[in-house]
Amino acid sequence: MTDPLVPAAVDLRDFPYMPVEFGRLFASETWVLSSDAEKVAALTLWGRSWMEEPAGSLPSEERMLAHLSGAGKGWKKVREMALRNWVAASDGRLYHPYVCEKALEAWMEKLAQRLSSGAGNAKRWGTEFDASALEAAIVEARAFLSALNPQSRVLGKRKSPGVPSGSNDSPDGNRIGIPSGVPSGSQGKGREEKRSKSKPPIPPSGGLNPGHDETAGDAGDTPAVVPTGKITFGTFVEACRAAGEKAIPKNHSVFDFAESAAIPRLYVRLAWTEFARNYSDSQKKQAGVRGWRLKFENCVRLNWYRLWFFPEEGKCELTTAGVGAKRDFQSQAQAADDDMPEAA
Repeated sequence: MTDPLVPAAVDLRDFPYMPVEFGRLFASETWVLSSDAEKVAALTLWGRSWMEEPAGSLPSEERMLAHLSGAGKGWKKVREMALRNWVAASDGRLYHPYVCEKALEAWMEKLAQRLSSGAGNAKRWGTEFDASALEAAIVEARAFLSALNPQSRVLGKRKSPGVPSGSNDSPDGNRIGIPSGVPSGSQGKGREEKRSKSKPPIPPSGGLNPGHDETAGDAGDTPAVVPTGKITFGTFVEACRAAGEKAIPKNHSVFDFAESAAIPRLYVRLAWTEFARNYSDSQKKQAGVRGWRLKFENCVRLNWYRLWFFPEEGKCELTTAGVGAKRDFQSQAQAADDDMPEAA
């Protein structure tokens, strides 16, 4: 009997989206040889295991498996193919190598976000942050992932597994706190010095603003003075300030999308705070003011920072990362040198 394929602490219940590589799925014997009912049961168990603790595992009790698969009384007919490639581990649970691989990749991103938030908050507020437990968990997750798939995209990054305390680089070589596929931002050196000279972009009620009077004009999609060509986030912010406009006007389509998707405006504000933090010192460029506004809308539409999720029933809720971002947002709003108004 094998050891568990993931650490016992892997919990992705606030990660509602499980990645599926359809090329691998459709080429697998499980898919090719299964009946329709067997395919449904197999995929249902994959999804159910993603929400278990540890992620990627299932209880081994037959009645529970019949229930979780959705097969019910028909469980015996689909059992063999539905449980194909699942392995029994020494902890009494079943594990699927593919689901565990994807769970470990997501778990490392989650740990990296925690590490980034903790280090960033400690630097901002001048407090101590002990990163040793998170760093150890990342190293442990890398070891499990290496055993399952040495070719994982996470393991193929430039950096080594070691993460020095307070570092802004995750063990996978990405900037910590930024999901894979999201452009890296500014978690690095120089941010605090820059902030000491000018306040970072701050989202007041209504539009999302780089930090000026709430009564300033917010109509239109571009400021009166439009820089030509590609510009950095800092130039984008300064152009909006110079024109007396909000970085993201009240009438921008991102708010229409959020309303139609039932995403609270506060959550959009949290996304803006993370977006501004990641790009405020970055030299990455977009095609003018419109380019940066479109990039932020994509950030909200795709939930880059995984700040919220939609449960099967009920309204949009914050993830663990979202709760941390809200806590940071509220602390920032209470700071003596911050004029951020209370969120609506």
